[in-house]
Amino acid sequence: MEEHNNTIKDRNRLIDRGIDELIGICKGILFDGLVCYPEAANLLIWLHNNPMVAQQWPAKELYQQLPSLLAGNKLSADDEVKFMSLLLKITGSSGAMSDGDTASSQLPLCDPAPEVVFEGRIFVITGNLKMGPRRAVIEAIEDLGGEVVLKNVRKDTDYLVVGDIGSAAWMHSTHGRKIEEAVALRELGTGIAIISEAHFMKSLGV
Repeated sequence: MEEHNNTIKDRNRLIDRGIDELIGICKGILFDGLVCYPEAANLLIWLHNNPMVAQQWPAKELYQQLPSLLAGNKLSADDEVKFMSLLLKITGSSGAMSDGDTASSQLPLCDPAPEVVFEGRIFVITGNLKMGPRRAVIEAIEDLGGEVVLKNVRKDTDYLVVGDIGSAAWMHSTHGRKIEEAVALRELGTGIAIISEAHFMKSLGV
């Protein structure tokens, strides 16, 4: 049993390391502000060569979309826009950050963003909020009849609010375990909504 647990831990460590490497590759592709066919093709080869990582979010989003973008053996102008948009969603829009800040991934956000209902709903917050201290946000939710869970995302969670700024506590530079848990629950059909800080603020009337 202990050997089995160690094997799972080793596998998870390899996956986490692979996700970090993938995020670094995506940021490297975006560095010059341009994308091209060889970069997309090499990224797909990397995913082929790292199947454990390719099966995990956010890698599997790339793995599912890259083949269709590369089908014509070149990237059209529209395909370049789609590829760059996908990379930017994975890495976050760093241009909006101050020096030293890390952007949070926009890939998991619901599109279109859903209506936010507060009364009787359960919220979880992850990342750092540009709007201000988390305590004030929690109080605003509670004043409107919502409940805030401070730790892990649960099956009965209605909304995960993703702060614009990444957290040093996150497992990866662009996202952490709460986001991974929320994506997994959404894929199971739990109805959880993953929303941006900006959409949340709009729902508050800010």
